[in-house]
Amino acid sequence: MSKKQNQSIIRKMISITIIALILGAVCFLGGVLLAQRTHSGKTVITSDTLFQQLRSVSQLTTVEYHYTNMGKFEKNADLNGWTIPLTKASFILAYDGKITAGVRLDDVKIDVAQTTITITLPAAEILSHEVDESSIEVYDESNNIFNPISISDYAAFSKQQKEVMENKVIEGELLLQARQKAGEVISQLLTTANPEYTIVVQEAKSE
Repeated sequence: MSKKQNQSIIRKMISITIIALILGAVCFLGGVLLAQRTHSGKTVITSDTLFQQLRSVSQLTTVEYHYTNMGKFEKNADLNGWTIPLTKASFILAYDGKITAGVRLDDVKIDVAQTTITITLPAAEILSHEVDESSIEVYDESNNIFNPISISDYAAFSKQQKEVMENKVIEGELLLQARQKAGEVISQLLTTANPEYTIVVQEAKSE
């Protein structure tokens, strides 16, 4: 593969898809919140009941990050810390992956004061990271009889590259988007179920 082709793969578009919420979670969460109403049409709300209902959803996935990653692996044999000449082995690994981010609702804090419901959400985090096994391709493999590439090299490099992509997500704005979307979803659901209450959604302060 030429240098130009390598650069083309590296520059391949990375897409971020914002999703409102997993359908099952929406139906469940909306249902239990609406079920709070009594036959008189009034809503009976306590911090404990809201906490149990939100916690039962477990986690709220609000962002999917689809990417194509390519990384180059290189290794040289060494002896007592000295690199042995002519023992270089390398390969380029390319694959597609998906990272989902959101908030864990079992860590939510709820306060009900008169007609105000305050929801304090934990910081957003990576909830899952999957690699499409069928998309994995190996390019420019340069094996060396004195320093052969092993299965463990592929496995260790794949793990390291996944960590690289997760660090990019953490350092970027994806988690911020996930947190904001989670707040919007919960605020909308609670407002719909309890129109007589003012809903305030905030993020827990970092210690």
